[in-house]
Amino acid sequence: MERIAVVGRTSRTQIAWMAAVASVGLLITWQMSLSWPHNYDEGFNYFFFGQRGFRFTVDNYTYPNNHILFSLLQATIPRSLVDAEPLVLRIPNIFISAGLLVVLTAEVRRRWSSVPLAVALVLAGPWSIIFFPVARGYQLGALLVAVSLLVVSRYPDDSWTPAVAAIVMALAAWTVPTFAFGAPVLTALWAVRRRWGAAAIYSSMFVFLAFLMYLPVLDELFSEGASGRNETLPFTRFARDVTGELFFLPDWAALVLVGLALWALVEAGRRLVARTDDDRDRWSGLLLGYPAMFLLVAELLPRFSDVTSPFFRNATFASLFLPAGIWLSSVWSRPIVKILLIGLLAWNSVLGFNLYRGVTDGSRIVEYEGTFIGQTPRLDNVLAAEDLTEIRCAWTDEWTCRLYEKHFQDRGVLVTWNVDTIEATQCAVGRYPPWPGTGIDLIYTDGRRGLVCFD
Repeated sequence: MERIAVVGRTSRTQIAWMAAVASVGLLITWQMSLSWPHNYDEGFNYFFFGQRGFRFTVDNYTYPNNHILFSLLQATIPRSLVDAEPLVLRIPNIFISAGLLVVLTAEVRRRWSSVPLAVALVLAGPWSIIFFPVARGYQLGALLVAVSLLVVSRYPDDSWTPAVAAIVMALAAWTVPTFAFGAPVLTALWAVRRRWGAAAIYSSMFVFLAFLMYLPVLDELFSEGASGRNETLPFTRFARDVTGELFFLPDWAALVLVGLALWALVEAGRRLVARTDDDRDRWSGLLLGYPAMFLLVAELLPRFSDVTSPFFRNATFASLFLPAGIWLSSVWSRPIVKILLIGLLAWNSVLGFNLYRGVTDGSRIVEYEGTFIGQTPRLDNVLAAEDLTEIRCAWTDEWTCRLYEKHFQDRGVLVTWNVDTIEATQCAVGRYPPWPGTGIDLIYTDGRRGLVCFD
């Protein structure tokens, strides 16, 4: 009875800290969603795919912007709500992001440290930070992958585990196709454990389900002329370059963090082979092994097929998985690892927060690779102008203008799309202008012109 009581108290404590992470995650992502500029892709995805209904979303892959499962979630949001408040588009992603933080910190040994780790993960990298506030499918895919890995780490030998893992992993791949690159890591885990039946069930179900889900768009998915395809990089180039894109740290410091991840992965692998592993070893090994498998497939697949190298943003999950995997690994018990990881994450978080401030106030909007083009200021301040007669939008800002279209139409303001060149150079709203030649040009009743700038 005493042991049951202790387990019960431990479970309640764990749930309390998970609730704390969820609350912090919701607060942070909500604040980021209110302050981060609008993104071209989130508006485009809603209007081009989501607004055309479920069937069109599933049957059309004209553009890789269509993160199908996430697009289906967006399709449930009524247009009337989006017209009333464009930021409604971001609400599903707020809960998805908070859920991802909960899953990644669920097994932290010292539960109080799950909260600062969650904050560090939000500020982990120059690409991953974007997808906490912005409504895209990368967070949903990462959440589904993490859930699949966590289920397998806890219940590797249960009969139902391979089927559940295959379903969840296939849904991740249905969100963004490249999430399939890391899927073989679970096959490898069961192979190491000599669970050949489990490996076969998982692998066959995953391939079948992913194929079935993408069957309506296979011709578009693999077409040589498919829009948005990246170039094929030389062998090992993607893996080398992505290392410098994962964190805000200088290259040498990022390499130290990656080195810690490799050390933790090797140690987890050694324990798995020796059959001395436990839940945390498997969880850490899978969190670290999934990015390693992703990079391996991303490097090899273009050598033997027409599939091209992925974009760096497709690997944003690694910015979250690597720190969490090290924190949860057996090497975490070594003081040098604790010092290095906590120091690097603290430094990285400061750099990430400074970048976040620079993006949200507009001062770094042009220099930051993730936002220098395709980001648009919120147009609420523009709506306050009484003497506005026309708003002219470059292609980079078209879909944000469409998010506010009804507001302008109700006031009799003409909205012009796809303007080739924005001529205004002085800011009418805000202080920091967008990339030269892009943005939104305002025309007033007295003939004055001005840019919508970031503030």
